[in-house]
Amino acid sequence: MHMHTASRRRGSRASAPEECEAETEGPELSALLRWSFAAASIGVWSPVFIFSALRNTLYVIHFGVGVQPLSIVNIVMGWWNALNGPFIARWADAGVLNRLSLFSP
Repeated sequence: MHMHTASRRRGSRASAPEECEAETEGPELSALLRWSFAAASIGVWSPVFIFSALRNTLYVIHFGVGVQPLSIVNIVMGWWNALNGPFIARWADAGVLNRLSLFSP
C-alpha cells in the first residue's frame, strides 16, 4: 500500500508525487537572467558580509572601543537575538507583523 493512500484513509490530505512535482516547477530562467540575479545578490550581500566580518576591527581600531566591552555587547546581543528570534519568526509566519503600522503601509 502506498503511503499517500494510507494517509488519505486516515483523513489527512497527502498529494501524489506527480502533484508535488508539478507544484515545484516554475518558469525556466535564461542564463543571462540567472547570472544577473547572482551578480545582484553579490552586490547586495557583500557589504553586509564585509561589515559583519570587520565590524569589531572597525569599532576597536577606528572608534577606540575596548575589546572587553565590545565582546560583552556582542554576547548580550547574540543571546537577545537567539531568545526573541523564534517568536518574531512565528509572528511573521502568522501575519501578526503585517497588522502593525510599523511594518505595513
